[in-house]
Amino acid sequence: MRIVVILATLFLISANGSQAEEKTPAGSFLFYEKSASSAEVEAGWSALLQPGSISGIESEFRSAHEQNPGDFAAAAGLALSIQGKYREAANANLVALKNAATSPWLELQSSRVEALRQYLEKPEVLATALKEMLSQPGRMPLINQILCRCLYYEALLSTHRHEEALSEAAALPFIRDWLLLGPLDNREKAGFDNNEQISALEQTLANPDMDKEYGGRSGKIRWLRLQTIPARGVADLSALLQPGMENLAYLTTRIIADEDTEAALVIGATGRASVFLNNFEIAGWNGYQMRYAPIQRIFKLRFSKGENWLSLKLAGDNISPLLCSAMLLPVPPADLEKSGEMPPTGKHQVKHDKNVGKPTTQA
Repeated sequence: MRIVVILATLFLISANGSQAEEKTPAGSFLFYEKSASSAEVEAGWSALLQPGSISGIESEFRSAHEQNPGDFAAAAGLALSIQGKYREAANANLVALKNAATSPWLELQSSRVEALRQYLEKPEVLATALKEMLSQPGRMPLINQILCRCLYYEALLSTHRHEEALSEAAALPFIRDWLLLGPLDNREKAGFDNNEQISALEQTLANPDMDKEYGGRSGKIRWLRLQTIPARGVADLSALLQPGMENLAYLTTRIIADEDTEAALVIGATGRASVFLNNFEIAGWNGYQMRYAPIQRIFKLRFSKGENWLSLKLAGDNISPLLCSAMLLPVPPADLEKSGEMPPTGKHQVKHDKNVGKPTTQA
């Protein structure tokens, strides 16, 4: 049994995990509750976010981190407050990554560890530590393992071990086969909201007409097969579209399920974005000020048997490059918080269609 593209059924999940109003199609945005932090951590962050000196905060975060190595908030606060002790800061973040339950702090952890990598005098130390964590994951949640693999890939690149980095990236379940439509105009962030053309276009995201022309930012545009997704799985739409900034674009891909199956979709994106399943918008968010990280939004998808379509609507501003990645994980989202081995890519029930956009023939 396998799946060759994506689609789903959607339940919105509230912050306390209860089921809210059902929508169509099926899918859900998962809100991971922030783990309770100690009074020390909360006081430390309150001080850290205030202007002025941060002297004295380090001891509070250090004590909290030692008492609870899995508290992401304590580790991130320690990393920010110890100023210049990059090795210790990186170690604190890695300990939290290995021990913590999945939480909203995961995105912050990704950014912090990646930023620290750039300042370490010997980045190979971080690469070695990440490799050891992956070889003995213990009780590390699956989603943390995936983040760890993303960080390990970046660490390998920083040590010029390119072949190893490519091999590591290939094991990550990024969707690398997309159809792209763009650029449309998003100057002054005004292109995202619906107008007559956008409304009509969004009713045809599933199985789009490859020959149909639309009015783009600088002339007529059509759907094109995107063939330049790099090994790390990130589509740099600012590089692919001209002009490179203040654009609106759509990505869509086909997923075919042999049977009804539940899986998880992990999104990382800058700018403003929305997710569509079979022409239905199921979620959206404004990330114009957000730095890219591979794990920013997690959705539960229940794919219907047969053909399904997953689409992303992405809008950039005049400051940050428009970056996007998506991973399709062949496990129920609840399992992401559990420990276990990451399923090998290409050997599971959920698989996106690598032939999307190519002419099809019937046997």
